[in-house]
Amino acid sequence: MFVDLDEDGDNRLLNPIAMTHAAQNAILDGVRKLDPTVENFTDVDRIVRNHPEWDLRIRKALGRQNGALSARPEPSSHR
Repeated sequence: MFVDLDEDGDNRLLNPIAMTHAAQNAILDGVRKLDPTVENFTDVDRIVRNHPEWDLRIRKALGRQNGALSARPEPSSHR
């Protein structure tokens, strides 16, 4: 467990497992707005690969305003 200060400056315990579940659910909920059939992160991967036109909307749902999503290979800089 981790200790953090809340808005009032009081100590509170943070549960990393609960925080991870909340983050995962937020991502799935955001992507489900684009495709309600999404059930898991394999489906999210499929959506990212098959719908590049949704990249901006998905990045916003993930809180990433800049950069490409990483499901597609980046161009190699090696020659």
